[in-house]
Amino acid sequence: DNITITIQKELADRLISSKNSKEYGRISVYTQLLSNVNRLLELSPSNFHPKPKVFSSVINITPLKKPRFNVNLETFEKIVKQAFGNRRKMLRQSLKNLGGNKLLGMSNINSSLRAENLSVEDFCFISNVFDKKFKSLWPQVFYKIV
Repeated sequence: DNITITIQKELADRLISSKNSKEYGRISVYTQLLSNVNRLLELSPSNFHPKPKVFSSVINITPLKKPRFNVNLETFEKIVKQAFGNRRKMLRQSLKNLGGNKLLGMSNINSSLRAENLSVEDFCFISNVFDKKFKSLWPQVFYKIV
């Protein structure tokens, strides 16, 4: 039903980070779509023997019975992967192979934003628009994206 684990603080930060933060990335988006993640406490190196060189966090992950938003997981994964593929590029460039400006326009997403500026819900919305309007136009490109 849930898991409580101790992991490196840096990874915990990535799992629970929200949009517009430098820690926010693919793992944040996937984790937050499929589960609830909470930091329970932080541990300093002095809590361990021998002392590690890093801080740790205890987190709790509770998987959801179904994704937080209605979305095709295959499409979602490919859209998110493309969007974060070149982290500093604007979405119109990183999603160019999948419709770029047109896809973003139909999704009502500013094409000059970067992947780290979008919420999990935004990625789901783009994925759903892609499935409805674009997937049949780019099947050869879509299925090549691993």
